[in-house]
Order: sequence, then structure tokens, then C-alpha cells
Amino acid sequence: MNKLLIIILLLSQFVSYAQCDASEPATLSVSASGFEASAGYTQTYVLVDSVSGIIQDIQSTGTFNSVVWGEYHIYAVNFEGSTPSMLTVDSLWSSLVAFDTNAENCIALLGPQSFTVCKSACYNSTISVSTSSYENGTNYKQIYVLVNKNDSIYASNTLGNFTQTDYLDSGLFRIFAVNTSDAAVEAEIADAGLWSDIETMELSTCTEYISIQFSINSCPMPMNLKDIVLYGQENNDYNTLEWNSNDDNLILEKSENGILFQNLTNVTNQDNYIDYNPSKMNYYRLKAGKYYSNIVYLENKFTNLVELNIFPNPSNDVININFMSKNSSEINLKLSDALGRSVFSTSFMPKEGSNIQTLDVRDFSSGIYHITFESFNQRIIRKIIIKH
Repeated sequence: MNKLLIIILLLSQFVSYAQCDASEPATLSVSASGFEASAGYTQTYVLVDSVSGIIQDIQSTGTFNSVVWGEYHIYAVNFEGSTPSMLTVDSLWSSLVAFDTNAENCIALLGPQSFTVCKSACYNSTISVSTSSYENGTNYKQIYVLVNKNDSIYASNTLGNFTQTDYLDSGLFRIFAVNTSDAAVEAEIADAGLWSDIETMELSTCTEYISIQFSINSCPMPMNLKDIVLYGQENNDYNTLEWNSNDDNLILEKSENGILFQNLTNVTNQDNYIDYNPSKMNYYRLKAGKYYSNIVYLENKFTNLVELNIFPNPSNDVININFMSKNSSEINLKLSDALGRSVFSTSFMPKEGSNIQTLDVRDFSSGIYHITFESFNQRIIRKIIIKH
């Protein structure tokens, strides 16, 4: 029988997806009333790991600070006289319960009130876990598996790192560390199906596993991004963007319709950027994680074609078109008759600098025509005469 061993460092064995009551390091507070307050009586509160049943902390105020992730019960304990010997950190709560069943002992237990404390990460951050003491012999692999609250396997890898592209959105997740030499288990994980399928395989492969629960949150917008204002200036053939910050982890995005944005550049430790390749309509914004700055709209009215000359005009065979181009962007050429009907069209890629393009007009009837040049958002129309 193949044996599958699953080990993860500092992770608890609960596998349900409880709603997070707090994120670590958490402060948990409870209070109780109506307890015996006469001389000689003591009121205290006990934090118990609900999985192991081990007492984690004891406080007289009912407030527990710096609680790490896990599932807990908090009890109120009221007793007379000296503190019971089993009411100590690292003792089993069940021992105190057994002590309470003895009628000769003057002690009362109230509770529990249950809490779930999750590890927490902000959306767009990288979640990392690590393991130790796992089998690293021949044919063994250490695989980390990200599972959502609906039991679906979202991603798996051998590094223990998961990013936004893995968890996709905020919510509750678990990460399992799998150490196995079983090819069937490895294939089942790679299929990205349900984690319960792995649990089923555990029954036939002597599998043991423990896991960690993460809460991925839409964290509040960083104050520094709230304060950033993006400015823009259209400069004919290029756009200048400036903002009042040089913070880390800023991305400048661009869109031609104000809806679909794409990363233009990472502007870490910068407070300005020049876009030398603007479109006719340009929308810009800064991005930090899941949050955005104001949007700046710039409309460019730059010219690409200059010094355009047509000769000979009139012509009976070939027309020469001489022009200067500021770049090598495509030019669309269209020839229309006096009624505006298109009789010819073509496209070509000029070179930067001086260009000459020829147009054979021998097959066109004599008359007045208009030739149109379009490049970017520039349109030039010239009248020509064909005379046979």
C-alpha cells in the first residue's frame, strides 16, 4: 500500500471553512456576569484550542491579545480557594472538566464562546507557506495546494507561493502541503478538481494531513494612493504624465476607451512619465494593488504627414506624391470621383523622413478627383485632375 504523508508547519487540523471572526494577531474579548463574587472566589477566563483541547492562555479580564490563527473556545471559570492544579497553560481542558464533575470541588464553568482566527492577506499580495520535516527521499514530492471554501483546487506548486492569479478574488482559502510518492495523488492534484477527492484517496493510502486557513481581504486603500493626483499634458506628438508622489509599487495604466486598461509601465520611485506613442484618445490612471487614482484624458491632435506635394497635376499617366513622415505608421490612401464615390484605395507603410509614392491613373476617366491621406487622426485631402 502506498502511503501519503501530508505535513505543514505550525498548521492546525481543522478542515472546515468557518467564517473568520478576526485575523491574526487577534484580540478576543468576552465577559460574564452573575458569577460568585464573595470573598475567596476567583473569576477567570480560559482560551482553549478547540482542536487539541489544550489551554492556550488564562486571563482575569476576559481579553486575549496577539492570538494566532486557529479555532478557539473561551470559557469563564469561577472557583473558590486556591487555583486548581490543572488550570494552567498547556494543560488539557478536559482535565478541568473532570475536576468540575466532582461535587466536592467548588468550581463553575461557563461557555464556550467560539472564535475562528484566520491568517490574513490583502488582495494582490503573495501568500507564502513553508514546511519542514517532510520525506525528501527518492520519488517523493512536496506539493502545496490552494483550495477555496467550495472545496475546489485553485492552484498547486512546489514553492508554497500563491499570487492573485491563483486565488483570483477575496474570500476564504486553505493551503495544504502534500508530501507524496504516489503518482495517482499527484495526478489528482494536477487535475484541479475537488480537494475531497484527495481526502477520499487518504482513506486508502493511510494519508494524514493538516492545513492552514487564509482570509483574502479587499484591504483599505493605502493612504498614500488616496493622496496621489495624476496630471497630464498633451504635447502634440507625445503626452506628459505627472503625479505628486514617488512611492513604490505604482503602475501606470492606459486605455483608448476609458474602460479596458492595460499596464503601460511600472513607475516605482518616479513622479512623471512621457508617453511617446499616444493614440488619438488616451486615458491614464495609476494603480496600486486593487486600487486606482483619478483618470486623466488626453486627446492628441498631432500630425504625422507634412510637406505633402503632388505632381504633375493635371496628369494623364502617373501622379507622384512626395511627403515627409514623422514615423513609420501606416497611411491609408483613397481616390474619390467628383461625386464622392471611392474608385481606388490602398495602404502602405512609409519610412520615417522623406517619401515618394506613385499612383497610376491611366485607367481612370478624365475628370476631377479628390485624393485622401489618413494617418493616425490626421486627414489630408487634395484635388487632382486627370486629363487624357
